[in-house]
Amino acid sequence: MSVHRVHELLRVDPHIAERWACRPWWVASALEGAPWVVVRRTAAAQGIAVGVRGCERGQRYGALAFPPDVREALAPEDLIARARTSGRLGSAFHACWDAARECGISVAPIGAYGFELASGSPATHARSDLDLLIRADAVAREALHSFDDARRKIEHELGVAIDVELAFGDNGVALVEALAGGAAVVAKTPHGPKLFACPNKATLSWAATRALLDELETTPKPGLVDRNGSGAHTDLSFSRLRASALALEPVFAKLAMVAAGATPSRELREEIGEIGRRGERAMLVESGGTNTHRGALWALGLLVAGAATIGARDADAIARRAAAFARLPDRFAGRSHSNGLIAARRFGARGARGQAAAGFPHVTKVALPALRRGVAASDVLLRLIATLDDTCLLHRGGAAALGVARRGARESLRAGGLATRRGRAAIERLGAVLLAHNASPGGCADVLAAALFLQAIA
Repeated sequence: MSVHRVHELLRVDPHIAERWACRPWWVASALEGAPWVVVRRTAAAQGIAVGVRGCERGQRYGALAFPPDVREALAPEDLIARARTSGRLGSAFHACWDAARECGISVAPIGAYGFELASGSPATHARSDLDLLIRADAVAREALHSFDDARRKIEHELGVAIDVELAFGDNGVALVEALAGGAAVVAKTPHGPKLFACPNKATLSWAATRALLDELETTPKPGLVDRNGSGAHTDLSFSRLRASALALEPVFAKLAMVAAGATPSRELREEIGEIGRRGERAMLVESGGTNTHRGALWALGLLVAGAATIGARDADAIARRAAAFARLPDRFAGRSHSNGLIAARRFGARGARGQAAAGFPHVTKVALPALRRGVAASDVLLRLIATLDDTCLLHRGGAAALGVARRGARESLRAGGLATRRGRAAIERLGAVLLAHNASPGGCADVLAAALFLQAIA
């Protein structure tokens, strides 16, 4: 696998063209004048897929290079310092750079302008567009909207067409299409352009984020943070959990794009794992070091990736694909010592990992069918508490906490749940008991969020 990323500019041995037997007539002279090639998005079993640029607009040639051919490599970000502040494209780039910086975004030049900055050879003309790249793995949608507004204004004022690509690993999508809110989006992938559905005219990333927010809004939730209070979590609040959920949207977006149309593999599983770990670090920064959504990020991240790979709206198919990812090894994960995993080992519970590897049975067989029948989310949560070996309960209060939680949930359901006075009273008693045990059904909350996600897209 190539270590070079799409859009990198590589200075190569100009004699490389001698290996390309089917090269057009102009390739050798183009490399003699400017021995630079661009890394292409095309998948290559070996070597580096590169593109050669000639002097004429139609002179483009795709070929393979190998690491010994490379003399220098420049990422688009390396070209920022070379951008002129004068000239048509230089002025437009610096105006976009300033606007992006105000939005908390970094943009970098690609395309003809990027090639010109790297090679020092003329590659643009009086009507050339300005092509820009945004690494979208940690960019919120609100920031992208703000930047796009500024981009349109710069286009109008300077008379320069500005095209922006959002990069998610080796995949890319046009900024204007990503923000259009349509039912589908065309993504550039190493295997060619692919059309991916945006279920319910919303991106998978927003559907996952919305599921976290809807789970948070669900009230009452005994032992958990809701509109009534913080339950057994003295270190959490409603506002902190909301901020944490919103901070995870770009993480879900990155997961959706890198998995789009792909087949589960160890390499993809490891890439997804690294995105998740970066997301977890971002979550901890947003929450001041408190674990707010680690379990939900694991479950929803796998389901987002599963949905992106198949583009289907079948919940069972999405869960099976997510399970395929969960069962793959990740060499870079390290040995986990999370509270949930420790509790799962101690008490012999399935835990979040086991649930995922089994295809999320409590999501697809318990929570989702109930939601589809119109059962209130609070009552769905009670059904989960009554049946799930919640490792959050086990960690915080042991088998005793799990036992009282199950009995309390079943008592409330027998009394009619949220719809009856006796049921609501039983929910209040369950909350008080869990508070006395300093325990909360956090695993059940994660399963509820996962079911809310599938309900929205499937």
